Amino acid sequence: MFPYWLIFSIFAVGSIGKLRRNATVLPPLFLVAMVFLVMFIGLRYEVGGDWKPYILMYDMVRDADWSDVLAQNDPAYMLLNRFSGTFDGEMWPVNLACGALFCWGLAKFANDQPNPWLAVLIAVPYMVIVVAMGYTRQSVAIGLMLAAIPAFQRGRYVTFFFYIVFAAMFHKTVIAAIPLVALSTVRHRFLIWATAGAMGSAIFLVFISTFLDAMVDNYVNQEMNSDGAGIRVAMIAIPALIYMVAQRRFVINEQERVLWRNFALASLLMVVGLAVSSSSTIIDRVSLYLMPLQIVVLSRLPLAFPRNGKQNGLLIGAVIIYSAFIQFVWLNFASHAEYWVPYYNYVTQN
Repeated sequence: MFPYWLIFSIFAVGSIGKLRRNATVLPPLFLVAMVFLVMFIGLRYEVGGDWKPYILMYDMVRDADWSDVLAQNDPAYMLLNRFSGTFDGEMWPVNLACGALFCWGLAKFANDQPNPWLAVLIAVPYMVIVVAMGYTRQSVAIGLMLAAIPAFQRGRYVTFFFYIVFAAMFHKTVIAAIPLVALSTVRHRFLIWATAGAMGSAIFLVFISTFLDAMVDNYVNQEMNSDGAGIRVAMIAIPALIYMVAQRRFVINEQERVLWRNFALASLLMVVGLAVSSSSTIIDRVSLYLMPLQIVVLSRLPLAFPRNGKQNGLLIGAVIIYSAFIQFVWLNFASHAEYWVPYYNYVTQN
């Protein structure tokens, strides 16, 4: 378990430093830490609950015709496998590319928070260790969504839609994030909503409709359930409640307030959905796209409730302890933790 706690400790130490003065430039040490995180994710070996299924995907397309690869589900991910197969690169080039895309999006999103180190630290126990190292395709979609949100907030709508379409080529369920973000706009509402509706419909028709029956059969008709789904939904419901009670403390403009209100409401709806749905798996997978709210609320908590006009050091410590608790419980007691522990990588195995 040491490698996981090493990653956690790096960002925990960084999070207790002073807030940066230049919000447009990431600290060099932070960039180095993110590169290390990419290597940690991308060079893993036989780590993650879906490792064997991903190996089967790689073997299926490594020598396939390019046209057949493009016809596969999640074509961008399959193309990465085909490229790697061309050079007999095995799985590590695929995982490294996916890890880089995820961490790039996470870094861009963290850069919008007052304390980037703390923002990434909050993501480490679940978003990094479990999702990025287990649900590879969906982690890229989440990373690109994380990059898309700051672009949308700055009015770069074309960039936002490009990121979302690219994300859908890795995992189609990212369509769930479109209304949450698009409905937060306070300017050009009709244009943005119309574009979002058209884009969402196009993504549905191209990437989702063909596989909708299979998704319903797997998740709903077979009543597929995920162990620990209730805990993971609670992890997004808690910051959602905090935000709904004290949302004015967390935002700097009206659009951000509405954006995170949408995420908070959706997070609370996941609690209801978990109670009434016959399949906890579909609720669990959709709720992954709501995790940015957790990063925003918890990383801004020390500034939302300051001490002596400065960020609250006690709350920084509380967030670190809370995150450490989540990681400890998952690594030691999760039903699938055996697929993550111990950690192996290609460097030491070859």
